[in-house]
Amino acid sequence: MSAHADTKINQEEITYQGENNEFVNLSETDLNELQKSVKINENGHIHLENVPSDQYQKYGLQYLEEHFNLLNEQVDNGQIIINQDLSITDLTVKARAVYGEWTNHWWGYDRNFGKIAAEKYAKECNKVATKLAIGVALTAPFYWVSAGIALSSGYYFLLESAVNEANAKSNRGVEVKIYWTRNYSVKPLY
Repeated sequence: MSAHADTKINQEEITYQGENNEFVNLSETDLNELQKSVKINENGHIHLENVPSDQYQKYGLQYLEEHFNLLNEQVDNGQIIINQDLSITDLTVKARAVYGEWTNHWWGYDRNFGKIAAEKYAKECNKVATKLAIGVALTAPFYWVSAGIALSSGYYFLLESAVNEANAKSNRGVEVKIYWTRNYSVKPLY
């Protein structure tokens, strides 16, 4: 599955190209409404419950379920705990010892980058995009997002551009969020 290269981001909503090439808006209100259907079972696994079928297809929730499968594997391996409030506690030594790691959420991942780290991240996105564009096989975890699906070079070029643009607006860096829909939100840190 390729990335939704036609992703448009603004402060209030995420827009991505859905399965039928229609553009779908996903606002914070939508996320909050959807969160009501996200549950934790007795095994500590995260899942969707009582989601209307129109929302399932509209918001690409099959990808969210793939993300949940990865989270549930981490629960089973003792790497994370998914709390009832849907926050996620990382139990790995690496998470406690290394600054600037990606943080798991029920909706995807996020990370704050300082100004210099954002510049380095944008350069890394460019390297990945260039390698993907010329057909180099990549296996490092950086190149995989959301349920282990490899994304296209266009995705990483767009992500690089968004990081550079947001970083230019702030002397403090950027916040990058990657959602289950394989789209992203990049905002300046103020």
